[in-house]
Amino acid sequence: MTSTVVREKIFSIIPPRLLKSEDLKIYDLGSGWGGLAFSLARQYPNQNIVGIEISLIPWLCSRVRLLLWPQDNLNFWWGNFFKISLSDAKLVICYLFPKTMWKLSRKLRNELICGSFVLSNTFAFRDWIVSKEESAEDLYQSSVFLYEVSINK
Repeated sequence: MTSTVVREKIFSIIPPRLLKSEDLKIYDLGSGWGGLAFSLARQYPNQNIVGIEISLIPWLCSRVRLLLWPQDNLNFWWGNFFKISLSDAKLVICYLFPKTMWKLSRKLRNELICGSFVLSNTFAFRDWIVSKEESAEDLYQSSVFLYEVSINK
């Protein structure tokens, strides 16, 4: 789960120019219980937020939560994000283990268009150039990494 302090750091590192886009789609990969996705939906009500979770119980809890507290700009998909196209993403957010990050790196390189962003909580893409890195003021001094997809990736 993403702490409130880390969420605030995530919000602060997202480029403001990105949020001015009218067709912005934000994916929260491995959305778990939906905490970050709900926060994103409240923080950015004009943007489309999609949480993708492969584990059934957390996904069901997110869906029930969405039924109880509807957010028009929020959706939760159940499935493996490696089998879902992310080509329409303008921002991908993830908090995943290093082995998964390595595999995800190849997928994002193949699917994301130039000008898209990837934001990672705690674990960096070792083969990408970091556009911005900041530490949250939480117990672990969690790092938040921002990457901009470019031609050179």
